[in-house]
Amino acid sequence: MTSESPLTARPVNFAEPLAWLPADSPGALPTDPGLRAWLQDSGSLTSRLRAACGAGFRLELLGEAAEPVPTDARGLLDGDEARARRVRMFCGDSLCVCATTLIPRRTLAGDPWLEALGDRPLGDALLERGGIQRSPFEFARANPAHPLFTPALEGTDIRPAWVWARRSRFRLAAGPLLIYEIFLPGLTRCRNP
Repeated sequence: MTSESPLTARPVNFAEPLAWLPADSPGALPTDPGLRAWLQDSGSLTSRLRAACGAGFRLELLGEAAEPVPTDARGLLDGDEARARRVRMFCGDSLCVCATTLIPRRTLAGDPWLEALGDRPLGDALLERGGIQRSPFEFARANPAHPLFTPALEGTDIRPAWVWARRSRFRLAAGPLLIYEIFLPGLTRCRNP
């Protein structure tokens, strides 16, 4: 497990909850069919990006640190603090997706393999295990300056007015974890397999 990372200033205030919507709600998804297909794909996002980018796919681990659970996620996770793991996924030089995984202490204690991921994609590790259940996606149109997302964009020149995000909860043997993924403009340059 990496130590507390100097990745960036850690989010401490989630006062602005995001408006998470199920797929069938009006305005939950973009009108662009290509982007909509990426957001609604229930398979492994890592696998899909690899297929689209080939050798150009790259995952960058930004760091891991204990953080407060966002207010709008408190009913989905155990406790009010979780281990946050942040990664960025690239297709060539284009930053396409940023992901934050929140892992409660109880889940970490019961599934210690989560502490040994390093820069290995979580999606790959989840595919190797059976009996893991994933909730339906929820979607949000979000300000990229939201504290949940700013660490992933720090050090980049990417400043969209807003981004599309999705979240889903995985149920592992020891407990839940929550994955947030934001989809950036660079994703539209990926071949859509």
